Amino acid sequence: MKYEIIIRNGKIVDGTGSPWYTGDVAVDGGRIVKIGNLQSDLAAREIDASGKIVSPGFIDTHTHYDLVPFEFAEFLYPLAEDKLLQGVTTVITGCCGNSMAPVTNENKGAWLKRRTSRNIERHEEAHWNSFAEYFSELEKRPLGINFASYVGHTTIRFNVLGLSDQKPTRADMEHMKELLRQSLKEGAIGLSSGLIYAPAVFSEHSELVELASVLSEFNAPFASHLRNEENNWIEATKEMIEIVDKNHIPGQIHHVKIMHQKNSEALVREFMDIVYETRERGVDITFDLYPYDAVCIGMEALLLPAWVREGNERAMIARLTDPTLHDRIIEDICRFRRYERYEDMLAGCEKMLVVIAKNNEHLVGKNLCEISSELNMSPLDCAIKIMVESDITAMVVNFAMHPNDISTFVRSPLTMIGSDSVPVKAGWGAHPRNSGTFPRVIRKYVREDNVITLENAVYKMTGFPATRFQFSNRGLIKEEFYADITIFDKNEICDTATYVEPLNTPKGVEYVLVNGCIAVAEGKITGNTGGRILRRGEP
Repeated sequence: MKYEIIIRNGKIVDGTGSPWYTGDVAVDGGRIVKIGNLQSDLAAREIDASGKIVSPGFIDTHTHYDLVPFEFAEFLYPLAEDKLLQGVTTVITGCCGNSMAPVTNENKGAWLKRRTSRNIERHEEAHWNSFAEYFSELEKRPLGINFASYVGHTTIRFNVLGLSDQKPTRADMEHMKELLRQSLKEGAIGLSSGLIYAPAVFSEHSELVELASVLSEFNAPFASHLRNEENNWIEATKEMIEIVDKNHIPGQIHHVKIMHQKNSEALVREFMDIVYETRERGVDITFDLYPYDAVCIGMEALLLPAWVREGNERAMIARLTDPTLHDRIIEDICRFRRYERYEDMLAGCEKMLVVIAKNNEHLVGKNLCEISSELNMSPLDCAIKIMVESDITAMVVNFAMHPNDISTFVRSPLTMIGSDSVPVKAGWGAHPRNSGTFPRVIRKYVREDNVITLENAVYKMTGFPATRFQFSNRGLIKEEFYADITIFDKNEICDTATYVEPLNTPKGVEYVLVNGCIAVAEGKITGNTGGRILRRGEP
């Protein structure tokens, strides 16, 4: 028998969590067609995987790569080359409440400018309104990887209620529910929320419970960037669990973490107890996680209390530049961030590294205390200056988590891996999770720290998320499954991206197949594009 591709003599880690075994894998027509001893078979292309791991392609369960393939977005890696070189074959987008659809023509420009990817100027080239139209436009582009997407609560709320702090009327609520229902019918995999971001920050618990009721019609998950990941983390977790429990739907906690708490270890134990007790009651809760001790977030979301963030960029800038409000804003930032002493504020600002600063690119890579010394201004006044001059698009990396807590989450059987990465443009900084998340899990938590086994790590990055998001025929090395395959050297795979050099490419990933198309060969991008849109409910 002759196949398109045979991968020979690899150690197959199949994505189920089962121990590895040695075998050959034949690929034909974009699918895995045979596994076993294929020494008597031939192929047009043979790949020698002797001594290497053959695993399903990794699924990045949390990204903000929604616009990466579009030329008008002007990102550095339109084929998601930074993902492919990690072994990633599928990304989930629309996270933290921010999806690219549904949007109205009137709101589209403002929405694309303020969402996570930021600084999208050529929004008139985004030729869509509905989710179906967004997917259709995405399919017209060469796709290096597969794409799936949540629909965002913040997106829906913005397009119905704008940016104001107000409750939806009955008519507004029905409109929001219908937008969600239609997006799910058109292929969105679930609903995401980002409850620290305006305007979602203004949403009451009852709004979220009612909106999420639509998900029960589809058995689709509700994923949440919790309302608080610091001092009220436990309360925010309970809120999310209640939304899921009342609607009898799956729940996904985005980028599970606890930030800045001296007693974080005890809080993590309490969190785990709550979640496991919840699952014992039959409530389906899982997590995604990135394996780093710093977040990457919009400066305004990190620093500014909600009242300052109400309205559009002009409204925020007007408040930030109003001298009569200056002292109140500084006081409320300190209260919001719990800076009880001047030294607390300095310690906090020293941990905030600027990575995106439109019109202040020379400040990228410096923390707020370094910028304070350079500009001879207080750190918080520097932050206000950067926010204003960037039109509220500046972002920072904030060092906030304890390594032991990350290990605890990695060890949990409820955790899958998602980078929470924001794509980059020329002149921007970045978080190393963009380029290093998946190799880092294997290098640090498997090979060095022995927190989990290789088979468990691969399961968290493949079979587990594929099952969770109902990607039938993906996520496993199994006959008749789509040939999303990563081949890597267990002893060599590693992340090289750092906070100083965040775009460094990883090592050890040798081949990547996306739907049977060889996208990486001998560690290099081929330029071949085999990616597809993964719509909810489609095989």
